[in-house]
Amino acid sequence: MKKLLPIIFALCANYAHAQIFSQNFSSSNNKRTYIGGGTNQFDGITDFKNSRSSIETENGNSFLRFDKIGPSSIILSKNTPLAGSNHLAFVQFKVRISAPENTETPPNQLAGFYLGDGDTDAFEHGNTAGVTNDHLFAFVGLRILKDESKAYRFYISSVPQNSYTGWQNITWVANKTGAPITFLAPNGQNFTLQNNKQAIWVGDVLQIGSGSLNGAQTGFSKFKLRFPADYANVKVDLDDLMISNVISTK
Repeated sequence: MKKLLPIIFALCANYAHAQIFSQNFSSSNNKRTYIGGGTNQFDGITDFKNSRSSIETENGNSFLRFDKIGPSSIILSKNTPLAGSNHLAFVQFKVRISAPENTETPPNQLAGFYLGDGDTDAFEHGNTAGVTNDHLFAFVGLRILKDESKAYRFYISSVPQNSYTGWQNITWVANKTGAPITFLAPNGQNFTLQNNKQAIWVGDVLQIGSGSLNGAQTGFSKFKLRFPADYANVKVDLDDLMISNVISTK
């Protein structure tokens, strides 16, 4: 059986989560298995000419890979509404973004994960545009830049801070419940997040502690992962995606 993230064990030991989406790509090596209107399926996994997608296996672990080799977008979307009344987002996923050293610096280095609601076209998998503010609940940016050694590293948010390579565990909490929430953070400490704020961890490192939520939507029922066509030619690997709408003390 596929190993679960240690971070999930740590959080679940103290808190109960109402899971509304979960996918670890372990049931099949055929990506079509994961496309459809089911609870834990995506409405679309793009497979453009210059941005192929596939299920890959590494050390016995399966994951979704996008291999961008030219000016094509990467889109992973859930347009079929998620269950529940969702004013709190607790999101976890594993991601690895890699690029060869000879890759040119892209004109647009910012990709992103969008949560939102409203117009179905905004989250349609064939729509390669970003989600506009009127349909947005929360957004986290994925940026890549070359470091001093000219090797590509990726960053969380639009402002480069700590940089990372290899597989990383991301925890993202966005709060529009109308009140502060306190929960056990990935570093094992209690963390209080104010209303209309978001916090993001990479592993147990707090990357953003009190980011503003400027989207017009007060709830979410859809999501979209987007790498624009003018992003660098990269391999994007994704695994263990889980979305919940509750963090409550046991």
